[in-house]
Amino acid sequence: MAYEIEDLRELVAELTKTQQETAQRLEETSKQMADEHKLTEATIRKVTKQIGEIGNKFGSFTEGMAFPSMERMLRRRFAMTHVATNFEIEMGGDTLEMDVFAYANGEVNTAIIVEVKSPLRERDVEQVLSMMEKFPRFFPEHRNKKLYGILAAVQVPA
Repeated sequence: MAYEIEDLRELVAELTKTQQETAQRLEETSKQMADEHKLTEATIRKVTKQIGEIGNKFGSFTEGMAFPSMERMLRRRFAMTHVATNFEIEMGGDTLEMDVFAYANGEVNTAIIVEVKSPLRERDVEQVLSMMEKFPRFFPEHRNKKLYGILAAVQVPA
């Protein structure tokens, strides 16, 4: 099949035009995909934040349900005279947070750290042990007390 030079020029012009249109569509599609990607990332951030807030609310709800009975038990069964919930102390850039902190002086001479969890995980046991290790540094005035750690759990896996 023989082509005339003019036919070849038209064919090249047509191919060039098609290539430019394809490049333009590709650029538009790429921009749309980038915009959609940004929207998806924003949605994921929003949903992740909402899930975190729900988890925090459930934790607060669980603690709120446990605190009244925990306080009664600490006072009646363990003779604690001081009971505080959501207790936090900071020292030298380090923080010790406890769901419940209770103590009694005198003959009882005991301090108790309580953590409320739902569900209970192995790392929660390690957390309470770590808190008990830090305790004397944060509370030198209670250093000579017997120290107990209690884990209260709503759900305990087998």
